[in-house]
Amino acid sequence: MEQDKKERLLTAAIKLFSEYGYEQVSVRQLTQASGLNSAMVSYYFGGKEKLYDAALSRQAEAMADFISHDSSQLSPEEVLTRYAEVMEKIHREYPELGRFIVQAFNGSVPLFSEFGKRLEGLFKVLSGALQRGIEEGRFRQDLEVKEAIILLAGMVNFHFLSRDFRQRFPSAAGKDEKVYLQQALRIYLAGIARRD
Repeated sequence: MEQDKKERLLTAAIKLFSEYGYEQVSVRQLTQASGLNSAMVSYYFGGKEKLYDAALSRQAEAMADFISHDSSQLSPEEVLTRYAEVMEKIHREYPELGRFIVQAFNGSVPLFSEFGKRLEGLFKVLSGALQRGIEEGRFRQDLEVKEAIILLAGMVNFHFLSRDFRQRFPSAAGKDEKVYLQQALRIYLAGIARRD
């Protein structure tokens, strides 16, 4: 019963925050949408900020699995491919995440503790894979690691962020997410591959 109430509040938070943004959503709106009283936000989450963080973190749970997985047995290319697969899964299961990301780009979304830690962990795994690829001679020696991570994240996430646009313009729509990701990764990996 307690878990049901907490889950109802979290579900309402994901929907409202993604639709209106952090600043525009009040505790009152959150509790009305979940059918609970306003004290429940503090009781279950410790306030609106922590509820927002929980809403972001819920959508990015698969990111925690990616970060904690021992990637030392995978080639750098396999790590980057696995990242794209994880992001595809996250965007498929939580289509609201795209709106959170757009709000973050606009600077209107605070990135609180847990989600921020996951982003740092994600950056560390991707950075390690790229650096290892350079050291092993698989990737270009002149590769700028930070910029390459931003490029990869942009290629993978933009497709999902542009979903609404593509649905309104069928001529801009591709076959599906998997086809897009496979092609994007082939192009990306070809671009960072060492050339001798």
